[in-house]
Amino acid sequence: MPSDNIPPENDTGNTSDHPETAPSMTSKGQPNTRPRKPRKKMGSASGTQTMNPEVDTGDGGSYPMAIYNEAAVECNKIRSQGANKPGAMCKKKWSTGLRPIWKICCEIDTRSGLGGFDTKKGAHITAESEHVWADFVKSNPSVAPYKHKGWV
Repeated sequence: MPSDNIPPENDTGNTSDHPETAPSMTSKGQPNTRPRKPRKKMGSASGTQTMNPEVDTGDGGSYPMAIYNEAAVECNKIRSQGANKPGAMCKKKWSTGLRPIWKICCEIDTRSGLGGFDTKKGAHITAESEHVWADFVKSNPSVAPYKHKGWV
């Protein structure tokens, strides 16, 4: 006679037939009771998509491929030479070239005591903030080129 507290062998703990609402399983085979994070929506009410690093990012801070494909369409509109650029090329350019620079600029902009960052003129370094800048460059050598010049 089966015990009341032992589930049947075919019971997976799934209380729903729909896979989106079914609980996931932990590595130990137990139902995961943590609430799921809602998925982020792409685009806006007008249907346009933008490359804003603070919105529409997927897991790991990366954009969905649809964003890169849309960026490729826009790049191809203004391209003056060479072949059409695919979305994969835009993704590579963002991840290996532009995103690291963008992160450096954000570090400078959010650093307390520096006064911000201008994309054309660089860091807002004054005589009062020179010592803060010197300490910042010692701990982050990659910011040094942006003292008096931006990245645009």
